Amino acid sequence: MFLGGYGDLSVISNMTRVDTGFSGCVRRLRINDRLIDMRRAAHVGDALYGLDVRTSITTVIIIIIIIIIIIIIIIINDTMFMMLSS
Repeated sequence: MFLGGYGDLSVISNMTRVDTGFSGCVRRLRINDRLIDMRRAAHVGDALYGLDVRTSITTVIIIIIIIIIIIIIIIINDTMFMMLSS
């Protein structure tokens, strides 16, 4: 089973009669009452191969917020160290 979009649909559109790709997020996939685990780590999940898999925007935003918080903590620690050193 192929799930998702394809980089160059003109290559497969004659065979599949599909001319637009999937754009979105798949949260849960169940086939024949079996929940499919799409993680690709070794010995985890049912996915064998992934191509052009992207991280959701929510995950990216959370990572950016965490990085900003870490930078702020570093700046505060450096500032306090400099104040105590003076």
